[in-house]
Formats: sequence, C-alpha cells, structure tokens
Amino acid sequence: MHAVELAVELPLLPRSSSISDTFRLIAEHDLLAVVIVGEDGRVEAIASPVDLTRLVLPGYALADLSLAGLLDDSSLEELFAEADARTVGAAIDAGDLGVRGVVEIDPDATVLETACRMVANKAQLVRLSGDGTPRFVLLPAVLDALVAARDGRAGPA
Repeated sequence: MHAVELAVELPLLPRSSSISDTFRLIAEHDLLAVVIVGEDGRVEAIASPVDLTRLVLPGYALADLSLAGLLDDSSLEELFAEADARTVGAAIDAGDLGVRGVVEIDPDATVLETACRMVANKAQLVRLSGDGTPRFVLLPAVLDALVAARDGRAGPA
C-alpha cells in the first residue's frame, strides 16, 4: 500500500478566517489539525486544535486550573466575541499561534515510510507532493493500514 491510497482532501482555512470560524471548521470535520492557506491559496502551515483552543480560553484559567471551574456557559459569549474579531493570520503573525511547517511525502511512499516520516516530524498529517488540489494522509489512516498489513488484511477497514 502507498500513501496515495490513503490520501484525502481536507478543508483549507484562509489566514483571514476568524478564530471562531476555525473552531466551527474543526468541530464540523473532527479535524486533527487545521491546514492554513495564504491569500494565494497555497498551503502555508498546520495548526493544532489544542493551540487554537488556547487562544480562546482565558490565560488566568490556564495558569491556575482551579479557576477554570469558575467559568460557565455564560462566559462563552465574551470569550467568543474576542475570537470573532481575531484572525488566524493575525494570531500567527503575533506569535500567539504555534504552527508547523507542512511535511510533504511522495505519493508512492509506502505506509511504513509514511509512518516513519510522520513520527520523525511529529506530524498528525502529511501532504502528498505534487500539483493540483492538496491531498493529505492522516495518522489514524496510516495506523489502520499498518494494523491491516500486520493482520493480513488488504487495507484500512
């Protein structure tokens, strides 16, 4: 099995998207990571949902988790008001959102090679190299393919 057989298209997030729009995208698609594109549509970076969530939560609650219990649903309006007004690009430029570079892999890479590259780069997803619509290989699909190969199945279930 090769990387191309596991590839999927993912929603792409423009830098101009608000943090709130990013939350919606993650929730709607159960994303492991967010693929951020520039104004030219080229893939620029990958951001984790955990890092994006950190941008919305109050710093005092993260610094002292005992204070997190004081927050309730009435706090959401205020927290998301700030997230509505801030873009992903602004958070990246300010250094408030950690992003990773995009790891590319050859479409003909084996599943084992794909797994090795993902682990070496601490990547939840990799992009298939080549032109056209960006396609990605997700870590859960790679793990499923490895288990299937070990168990003698043809591929992911």
